[in-house]
Order: sequence, then structure tokens, then C-alpha cells
Amino acid sequence: MKKTLRIVKGRECWTDSNGERCSPARIKPTGVAKQRRNSPGGWPLHSDSAGVHPCQRQEAYDNSVKEGVPTEFDAIGRAIFTSREHRRRYLRTYKLADKDGGYGD
Repeated sequence: MKKTLRIVKGRECWTDSNGERCSPARIKPTGVAKQRRNSPGGWPLHSDSAGVHPCQRQEAYDNSVKEGVPTEFDAIGRAIFTSREHRRRYLRTYKLADKDGGYGD
């Protein structure tokens, strides 16, 4: 049975395929779930913005070692930063902007 949501007089109104009122359908959240951090301070941090395509992980790791800022990449290509200092050095080396940085970053 298909359930649809309509707004009637400023209130939510769920109806089934016959047009009769029914209980709300369970709505699954869409989009990307927020990353959960269980370690103190939020480290290690997985960064989408500083990431690479998954097939380029090994090349990016080798390049980061050559540049003096060894950085691992997870299965989907996100850069894994181990500390604020590590993130700062990596972003400066590759000339990336840190829009989430705080006062000391």
C-alpha cells in the first residue's frame, strides 16, 4: 500500500492509495550519515575534501610519503588525519583550505 503525505490546512495528512487517512509511513533518512567518532577529540578524522578516488589511494599515499606527510586513505578514498597538526601539515603541503579549522589551526 502506497502512503503519501499531503499538507491540509497547515497540518500533515497521510493518505493511502484509496485516498483514505492512515497512519504515517516510516520514512527512511536520505543523504550521507554523519561520521561517528568514538575516540576522544574526534581523531582520527576522515576527510572527504582532502580525499582521492578509491583507485588512486596507493598513489596518493606514496606521494604523501614523498612530500613528508604520510597520510593513509580509507576504502572510499577519504584522507585519514591522526591529529590537528597532521591535518594542518597535509593541507598546507597540498595547498588546500581548511574551512573547519579553529583559532589554532
